[in-house]
This record gives sequence, C-alpha cells and structure tokens, in this order.
Amino acid sequence: MVYAHGGPTDHSGDDWDGQAQHFIENGYGWLAINFRGSTSYGLEFERANHGNCGVGDTGDCVAAGQFLRSLDWVDPDRIAIFGASYGSYLTLTALVHPENPFVCGVAKYGDFNMMTSWEQTDRIGRDEFLRLYGHPDANPEAYRAGSPIHGVPDLKVPVLVAQGERDPRVHLKQAEELVDALKSHGKTYEYVTYPTEAHGLLRREPQLHFYHRMRRFLDWHTR
Repeated sequence: MVYAHGGPTDHSGDDWDGQAQHFIENGYGWLAINFRGSTSYGLEFERANHGNCGVGDTGDCVAAGQFLRSLDWVDPDRIAIFGASYGSYLTLTALVHPENPFVCGVAKYGDFNMMTSWEQTDRIGRDEFLRLYGHPDANPEAYRAGSPIHGVPDLKVPVLVAQGERDPRVHLKQAEELVDALKSHGKTYEYVTYPTEAHGLLRREPQLHFYHRMRRFLDWHTR
C-alpha cells in the first residue's frame, strides 16, 4: 500500500500510526510517502507543488509505486494506493496517470475537479486553493491540469470512493461528480457516504464501517 497523506502541507513521520498498524497487522506492506509539498524538508520542498498540484506530486506517488514494483518481495499485481483529503485527490490523479503502477485505489473525501471544488468549498478551502493554484480566472490551466476528473475515461483499475455528507471543505458534490463520471464511462467502482460525517470520518461506527469496507475492497482486488 502506498499511502499519501493529506494537506498537502503535512508529513508522514516515524510516530505511531494506528491506521498503518491496522493494515500491517492484517498482512499489508505500508509505504507512507512525503511527496513534494510535504513539510519537514525545507521551504523550497514544501512549496515545490505550488501552481503544479496534481502533476509533480502525482509523479512522486507513481514513482513510489514503481519503486515497490522493483522489489523482489513485492508482487507487482498487488500494489494499491490510498489517501484521505489531499491524499484522496492524489490517489485518483495517480490512478489516471499514464504510468499508473497500482491495481486499485481508495479515495477518502477528496477533490476531483478543482474548478467545481473551488466553487463549492468553504473559506478555508478557498484560501488553500489560492495558495496552491492561484485564482482560477488567472490560472485556469493549472486547475484543469490538476483535475483528475478529466482522466476518468482512461481509468483502468477499480476505485473505492468514500465521502462524508456534511463535509464543508470537500463538498459531497465532488464525490457525486466523480461517481457520475465513473458510471458514465463504465468504470469499476464502489461508493459509500456517511450522513453524520464532515471532513473526516471521526465517529466510531463510520470509522469501523469504512475500514471494514476498505479491507474487503482491497482483499478482493489485490488478492
């Protein structure tokens, strides 16, 4: 499993991660990467994806999958990618990438069309768009280049999409737009929403349900 953290200005360190531990205890390998845009590697690295989101950092995720494929103990037909929020966004950008090395992916409350998400998000989300992409009127090319929704016709692997229905940051309409595209192009997908959840599946029952559903999806498509 390649895990892409959220943010994107966040960091996967060596602290204890219950999510990773859960999958490791159930037989999965776990590679938590710090793609360009992550913290802890200096300001230049942290800003390396500004104006280039969904392009260069997607390349880092693809490179992580290709690295795993080069290891003799890794079955190249059993590598998946997973992320939440910005990591969910990178999951889909990696899956529609021409050199996608993953056999499936799990996208948990992420943006998929940057232009429509700009219109739907809250104030904090819009400030983040301005920081990473600039204004859509001034930089429409970056918004389109960074929107994996346009790559859905080329998607060749299954994806699990999960979304909280009360999310003010990444609106439910983002997941609905993606699912409509997946359906119209005849792609293989699963879709689950959580009526009580906002940006994050924080309550006990939704968390338990999601990870059970995710493990079933991964077991089916990687084993």
